Amino acid sequence: MDKMLQLDPETNQPKYRHYDVHNLYGWSQTKPTLDAMRELTGKRSLVLPRSTYVGSGQWSGHWLGDNEATWHEMKRSLIGMVEFNWFGI
Repeated sequence: MDKMLQLDPETNQPKYRHYDVHNLYGWSQTKPTLDAMRELTGKRSLVLPRSTYVGSGQWSGHWLGDNEATWHEMKRSLIGMVEFNWFGI
């Protein structure tokens, strides 16, 4: 049990739980990355972060993870795509 992650670790801001703000860093880097790519290339860009938050779909997609070329993994990826549509990602 001593190697288990805390279920509610503290953050630097006592009023926020880590659970609620875990992916905010990735979310906060998504739009600046997209803006930089647009400015650099002058074209539309695709940003696929591993860390997303609700509403991230305005600026990016989401990397569903490393999967294999199997029917089981394809099924999982289809479920993941539907779920991310529900979350606005």
